[in-house]
Amino acid sequence: GFHDGAHGYFSYWRGNTSDQSTFVIARDDGAIVAVVRVPKIRYDDIVCGVNPIMLGGGRFALAVLRWETPDLVQDQTFLAGTLAAPADSLAVTAVLDRDDVGGNRPVQRMRVTESHLAAELVPGYEVILLDEHGDIVSSTFDLPRSTHLDDAVEDAMFVRHRALPIEVRVGTAGGTTRPFLPIDGISVAHLSTDGRHMAWLKLIGWDGARAERIELWASPYTEDAAALVPTFLGEVAFSRPHLGAAHVVAIEARAEGGLEVVVFDAGGSRIGVVELPPDTQLIKPWAAYVGPEEVAIAPKPVMTPGTEALTVQFIRYDALRPE
Repeated sequence: GFHDGAHGYFSYWRGNTSDQSTFVIARDDGAIVAVVRVPKIRYDDIVCGVNPIMLGGGRFALAVLRWETPDLVQDQTFLAGTLAAPADSLAVTAVLDRDDVGGNRPVQRMRVTESHLAAELVPGYEVILLDEHGDIVSSTFDLPRSTHLDDAVEDAMFVRHRALPIEVRVGTAGGTTRPFLPIDGISVAHLSTDGRHMAWLKLIGWDGARAERIELWASPYTEDAAALVPTFLGEVAFSRPHLGAAHVVAIEARAEGGLEVVVFDAGGSRIGVVELPPDTQLIKPWAAYVGPEEVAIAPKPVMTPGTEALTVQFIRYDALRPE
């Protein structure tokens, strides 16, 4: 999802037919912003697969993969458009074949910004950054594999390299990635940023499988490790932080049911237990978007594959109790 300061936006897959995949982009007031239909183009025996739409920086993007065989990708087409004019703006950003990405490397995860696309490739886990012309302007090809995409802002991508300690690196147009975190030799994970602030997890006592303690830290946004101003927010479970409108949100599923939601802002922190709507589940404790007054989550219906319905639950900050 994505929040532009006035509205929150989210997308969902409506389903497949024999010749196309359909996605819906909707707004927090229930308005349908766009219905995006992507043809499932076939070339002889080559079949296309479509990755879900990603939203960010006022844009949306998706990748179409052409499979030469069930196990071999021929090429990948990246499409992007603007939320301001979604129906008219969808266009090809890049077409990458196997040689461009070092072999049979389909996209697993993407981030879209105002001008760039960042994509995580599997197997091997490497990350590339594409500019508005579709050129690869930064990558992790110079690192040992096992690098994951955490987030991206404008022409910068933040990637997590699973060494010991786990480190976050930043890559910008025209260069390879460079060290960013940690600054104290302690493993970090799940950096998230909205371009104004950034937050990450510090894994105290990480042994490669578990940590003795997990801390949530934040800083004003920067791409320069020397300019970081780390601020300790609190201890949390191992859940990805989400940022937006000067709020940091951590969501964790409870063993006894429901979600624990913790929100940090300039006034301190708030915490609450939120029950999901009947017959729904939140498969991963992630936010659809973080806005100035609420965080949105998108629980999925239980045991109803292929449904066209979407449940969006809004959790207002003022409904949570101060810690």
